[in-house]
Amino acid sequence: MMDIVSHINELLFRYECVIIPGFGAFLTHHQSAYVDTETNVFMPPSKSLSFNKQLQTNDGLLTNHLAMTYGLSYREALEDLREQVQIWTDQLENKTPLHFVGIGVLQSNAEGKWQFIPNPENIFQATSFGLAPVQSSIVNREELTTPEQKVIPITTTTEKEKTASRYVRYAGVAAIALLLGVGGFAWYQKNTQQYNLAQQQLAEKELEKQIHTASFTIANPLPAITLSLPKERQPYHIVAGAFRELENAEKRVLQLQKEGYSARILRENSYGLHEVIYSSYASKRDAINEMHRIMRTQNENAWLLVDEE
Repeated sequence: MMDIVSHINELLFRYECVIIPGFGAFLTHHQSAYVDTETNVFMPPSKSLSFNKQLQTNDGLLTNHLAMTYGLSYREALEDLREQVQIWTDQLENKTPLHFVGIGVLQSNAEGKWQFIPNPENIFQATSFGLAPVQSSIVNREELTTPEQKVIPITTTTEKEKTASRYVRYAGVAAIALLLGVGGFAWYQKNTQQYNLAQQQLAEKELEKQIHTASFTIANPLPAITLSLPKERQPYHIVAGAFRELENAEKRVLQLQKEGYSARILRENSYGLHEVIYSSYASKRDAINEMHRIMRTQNENAWLLVDEE
């Protein structure tokens, strides 16, 4: 008899939903790390577990996993699974609790309804393995006050020098005006403006000449940079079948490629079987939708493989 419970436990670490055909489904829900403000305990991230009796339609996940693990055909694994489900159902109808090791307890109440009590010690999250709740002591914080400081503006020496320089220039102009008189000052002002204008025009012509004749060279140019963007990871694969002979796997790939799929041999698994996939997806939702379409129209034994590397 297959140890189905241990394999359900294993799949719950990788998938959010594990359906037992004709029986029900175990569902995991991600829960982020949080702090219990009443007890000051830091809780690690985990997955809460629940059971839904309404989800009984076979999605192929558990059946295919059992078939590959025990070297059975899909139909043989499904038949063994149905026998185990009948045993569990009979026990619940007889008011005998079912103890799923590492998962929880499923029991039938007085009204005949099934109730599930999850095992609180299993968090079903590999990234949180070994993390335990941490007790934190209360930290008393004291308010610190900063004494108010008076800001005194500082006049820099440079500003004083600039002010003195302006006064000197103004005094010089006034002295020239007194020496030359009103007419002489007008002559001086006119000639000064003409001189400044001529110098400005000369400077602009020289600058324009340098711009036209300038040539720019770089002695040590920087090497060209080639950017390679990382390829989007596609960890969700729809499996068409697993073949012992590589030649048969290659024939199946060519057949699927003619049908329009981006089929390929994914890998040789630990059982020496070459896994052929229809295609790979970055989105789990897209992969599941396509898998259900293939199961309805072409291959009822297609199943979803998640690559966690």
